[in-house]
Amino acid sequence: MVIARVDLSGNINSRIAHQYLEVFSYIENSKKVKGLILTVNSGGGDAASSEMLMNSVSKIRKVKPVFAVIEGVGASGAYWIASACTKIYAMNTSITGSIGVIGINPNVKELLNKIGVRMDIVKMGKYKDMLSPFSDTDMNGKEKYKEILEYSYSVLKSSVAQNRGLSAEDTDKVATGELFSPLSALNLHLIDKIGNYDDALNDLTKSYGLGRKIRLYAPRRTLLERIMRSSISTGILDGFMRI
Repeated sequence: MVIARVDLSGNINSRIAHQYLEVFSYIENSKKVKGLILTVNSGGGDAASSEMLMNSVSKIRKVKPVFAVIEGVGASGAYWIASACTKIYAMNTSITGSIGVIGINPNVKELLNKIGVRMDIVKMGKYKDMLSPFSDTDMNGKEKYKEILEYSYSVLKSSVAQNRGLSAEDTDKVATGELFSPLSALNLHLIDKIGNYDDALNDLTKSYGLGRKIRLYAPRRTLLERIMRSSISTGILDGFMRI
């Protein structure tokens, strides 16, 4: 019988999410795994990938304890995933929060006009080029895009509130997109304790009567993926909508 350890770090995108989904599925269904410690050091990523991993962690929590430890940064989509855990720990030097949604869409039309390049766009559907970097989006298009972001924001807020047992008032205080220190996060009920991996492990074993045999479970990556992962900042935008 073992306690699983999974380290989640870096930018969260579709490729990474599907790799971790396999690991989480195994942990959920394995009879020899009696608990999970999830270490987190990530600034988030695209919304859909974060939601998939959050749902997967929620499924594990229903059948065995899951403790999260924020080591460094646990923000945005990464915090959303951590919020699904039974308890959340954050180190004294960690930061957490950034609960919000942002859409970044560069527009290069004016630049192309200056250098004499014209992009001819043929579209079927009034808003088909709504996110195109080569055309102007009118106010109606921007409002429609804003509606999409607002819906995703409402899903994120309600999910975090449910996972953490927050009131509507407390949710509004934390879902501002800002980052919080460990002490502020504790007072706002975003985390349960200021502590490190050892603190989480000690509490997990004592609370659930588990042994201290730990096994690290990690997605299988190629050498090229490991090299690329080490060189990519957590701030890179992988999806059109980032949380």
